[in-house]
Amino acid sequence: MSAADLVVPSLSLGLQSPINPLAGYRGRNQILLLLAPQRMESDIGDQLHQLYRMRHELEKRDTLVMTVVGEQPQELRDWAEQIYDVHPQKFTVLLIGKDGSVKMHREQRVTLRDLLPIMDAAKYLA
Repeated sequence: MSAADLVVPSLSLGLQSPINPLAGYRGRNQILLLLAPQRMESDIGDQLHQLYRMRHELEKRDTLVMTVVGEQPQELRDWAEQIYDVHPQKFTVLLIGKDGSVKMHREQRVTLRDLLPIMDAAKYLA
């Protein structure tokens, strides 16, 4: 298994209306959404390598990792900018709980120490 194995395959949803592209995960998974402009693609790679090292902790917490680099996938990028107030020119990490609400919004890489307390608290708040 590699860092790339953590990432959910690209969503090609072909959305024409403002439908939540993450709705299918509600109630089942937490989503760790990594977003970056194309020029910051290496930040996504660095974060994925760090997440790979903590993959067992993420799996225990039903957490999926998704990435948006540049404008791809467009529907997810647009949704994050509109609903979660993500700046298109900044590296951003969102932790979206099983209830669909944002549990964490950071414009920098995160560590296991950052994530676990929030993930574990979210489990009891959902």
